[in-house]
Amino acid sequence: MLEYVNDDGVTVKEEVKPETGDYGRVYDALYQTLTVGTPNYVKESEVLTNLEILERAFEQATPATITLAK
Repeated sequence: MLEYVNDDGVTVKEEVKPETGDYGRVYDALYQTLTVGTPNYVKESEVLTNLEILERAFEQATPATITLAK
């Protein structure tokens, strides 16, 4: 369940179904990037956003709303 406050100040709840992933492809792509310079499989900006979400989540004692940098 995803819950957030939209630009109008309204709390929105949405059910988000997880996508089926294939981490093997991610690791294969990482290997190719490191060994032969293939472009990144995941954009650096997406990695940084995910890291920020994880870091900020562990800063909170309870569930909280955070605003990410744009």
